[in-house]
Order: sequence, then structure tokens, then C-alpha cells
Amino acid sequence: MTIAWLYNAGNRVYYWTESYTMSATQFAREVSGYIGKAISASDISACSRQSDLDSKRRIALQFIHID
Repeated sequence: MTIAWLYNAGNRVYYWTESYTMSATQFAREVSGYIGKAISASDISACSRQSDLDSKRRIALQFIHID
């Protein structure tokens, strides 16, 4: 089960959202608007455990929530 969608924008910047708020395709569209570059659902990672998400949060310089 997927709990969150995650996009690594590089330079330790991550965008994320809870998977119940939108699909991976919708999330990719939202992130595309923020970064000014078109991405697709294939560029999105799925987090299946809270620990997966927490590990990215610990290494991120910016961990940006999209809602």
C-alpha cells in the first residue's frame, strides 16, 4: 500500500504528498507547476512505509508538502 508520493527535485529538495489526497499523475502535474518543468507519474516515487518517508525527510534540505 502506498502512503505517500515523493519527487526528488535534486540538491536534496523533495516534494511530497499523502497518496490519499491525489493520484501520482495529479501530484506530477502539481509539482511540475512548482518547479517549472514537466514531469510525469513515472518520475514519482511511492512510499509504502512511514519510515521510507521519514528517511527522506532526514536527508532533505527542503521537504515541501503539496496539498
